[in-house]
Amino acid sequence: MRFLLLLIGALLLPGAAWADGEPSADGGHVLEQARAAFQAGRHERVVELLLPLARDVDANAQYLLAEALLMGDGQDQADAVPWLRRAAAKGHVDAAMKAAEVFHEGIGTHVDLELSFHYMNQASEAGLPRARLGVAMYLLAGEGVLQDEAEAYRRLEELVDVFPYAAFTLGGMQLLTAENSQDLEPGLILLDKATRGLMAEGDTVHAADAFMLMARFAPDHPLTRETERFLNEAVGPSKGGNGGKGL
Repeated sequence: MRFLLLLIGALLLPGAAWADGEPSADGGHVLEQARAAFQAGRHERVVELLLPLARDVDANAQYLLAEALLMGDGQDQADAVPWLRRAAAKGHVDAAMKAAEVFHEGIGTHVDLELSFHYMNQASEAGLPRARLGVAMYLLAGEGVLQDEAEAYRRLEELVDVFPYAAFTLGGMQLLTAENSQDLEPGLILLDKATRGLMAEGDTVHAADAFMLMARFAPDHPLTRETERFLNEAVGPSKGGNGGKGL
């Protein structure tokens, strides 16, 4: 279970990247300039461009400014946190998701799991699938909120048909807790669903991870073999990791 929680953490907390957002009526040109500077690695220029807009209470600029500051270290990261919180207070979903990350990991601030859950839940209530999965994982682990495994499983089950990472999570949990080989099939079905969904989204790395869980627990199961055939056809023999023979 520890392995799966770490993997899901990696899915939920990706590295910093420029995020798209709706510019203010008079700030679109500045945001485009800031985007170009960010992509060129000129983070000081990003801060210079966005700071006036952020002070003008533009939530998108506040969020993007925070992202740029988080690319630094020390005081820059500490300066990012208030901007994230201001943007999240205005209902900026990506800012809430990022605030959940910084308070969970202690980036630029102290670790505060209750605040982390607060922001994750805010993003979840706005409908962000990754945040909905995050809330389920917090409930499962009892991080920042009272542990409630039944509610965590309920939330995961709601997500499996629309978010392949949820199918990955729930399927992996079912395999890890199966008491005998007869109990493996529900988890295998979910991991097959996850593999196909992740491939459809272009996430070949985590699709392979989902399949590897199947192969680890039930290498000879017909569904595992069918999933392997699907991956080999989707990826192609020349791209596989088995000496050019596919996955």
